[in-house]
Amino acid sequence: MSERKGLKSLVHVWKIVAVYYLVFFLTVFIAYLWLGWQAAVLVAAVEMFFHISWWIELKSKILQGLPEEFRCLPTHIEEFSELDLNSLFAYTEELEALGFAKVVDYKLEVGGGLARVFAHPQYFCFAEVFQLFPVGQDPTPVFCTVHSALEKDWTISTTIVEPDGIKHMWRSPKTLWTYHPQATPAELLEIHLKRRQEMVETLQVKNLTDLSWEFYFSQQQKGSIQRRETFQKKNIVTALIEATLFELHPKSEWMGEYPKIAARRKQPT
Repeated sequence: MSERKGLKSLVHVWKIVAVYYLVFFLTVFIAYLWLGWQAAVLVAAVEMFFHISWWIELKSKILQGLPEEFRCLPTHIEEFSELDLNSLFAYTEELEALGFAKVVDYKLEVGGGLARVFAHPQYFCFAEVFQLFPVGQDPTPVFCTVHSALEKDWTISTTIVEPDGIKHMWRSPKTLWTYHPQATPAELLEIHLKRRQEMVETLQVKNLTDLSWEFYFSQQQKGSIQRRETFQKKNIVTALIEATLFELHPKSEWMGEYPKIAARRKQPT
């Protein structure tokens, strides 16, 4: 199995950290040997200042990649010369056969890519088919995800998009997802509806039935704000450790606070 892309990035960061702190301890040790403990303490204080600044700058760079708002524009498939039209049309056909209706095609102002949003008038959920075009990299495959929004800010997504440790750093306790890499749209919908019904019964909340683009946009906007706020509150070292552990032991789902609530509900009163 090839090394996960996210793990490569994190290993690179940890290598830089290792070098930084190796140089730090060597510098302090040499200062102690040559000039005594007072000089060593002074050197350590100066070095720590620069190390803390480096961590702050690293967190700031990651935050720059998290938009403060969800910004998108209507688009047409003709704007994307590298778009995998066969996959897009295949997903569209399969989703429409399941009862989904196309809502809109949009493109992100930041990051690049096309997304096609669908809504299901019977099951009151959304589906999104999308492909990204990262600058300087090959286009991603075309992905498919099914979303539902519930009361009290709970959401559930069922997806073929591989999760990664970087995104795990700004996970939310109420934004849940499950990963099914080989699932067809029909299988994604079946899995999604089953899990959603379990959540409705356990959490005693209702599934929200607004299928408008305005509602979908508001949910995406809320998610953008939430991810940024979550990461801002985190210690960068702790966040990187969490991301690395996730990459070393990838998970196929994130259920946040839901398992604890479900366990409490099952306890006899």
